[in-house]
Amino acid sequence: MVKTDLDFCHLRKSKKMSATTIHGLDRSKYPSRMGKGWTWDEDTKLLEEVRNGVDLENIARAHERTEGGIWCHLCLIAYRMFTENHPMGEIMAVTGLSESEIIDHIKKNNANKEKKEEKKQDRKERKERKKIEKKTEDPSHLTEAVSKLEIVNLISDIQTKMTRLNILVAMMN
Repeated sequence: MVKTDLDFCHLRKSKKMSATTIHGLDRSKYPSRMGKGWTWDEDTKLLEEVRNGVDLENIARAHERTEGGIWCHLCLIAYRMFTENHPMGEIMAVTGLSESEIIDHIKKNNANKEKKEEKKQDRKERKERKKIEKKTEDPSHLTEAVSKLEIVNLISDIQTKMTRLNILVAMMN
């Protein structure tokens, strides 16, 4: 069995749940367990029902969830089994999903991961650009660095001129 604990996967977790709404929907119009996490026992019962050929409508009613929620959770279990290197035949037998449904879900999940990674990289790059822009807008650190460089150059010029002057003085004596 595959243990899962994700919430209703086709709705974003960032949306809030309250006593009267779930993800902005009126809770009274939907099954009572919609949007709630799955327990190990519920997963076990779900997979037994699938193995026994119970149809999706009856499974949803028994679990007090929507048919879409049941299907989505089966896809999640299939994806986790796939990432754990279970054979496709076993995944199909356990979840009751077709190979094409499983492959489609894997592709969507991988595409979502890539999008999240791209967004993460974009945020990182924007943060770096803001740091650079802030340094550009506040030239105090540049002025200090330039001032030190100018001082070093001036000292070097003075030393060179002092050396030439000493040579000239020595030649005159």
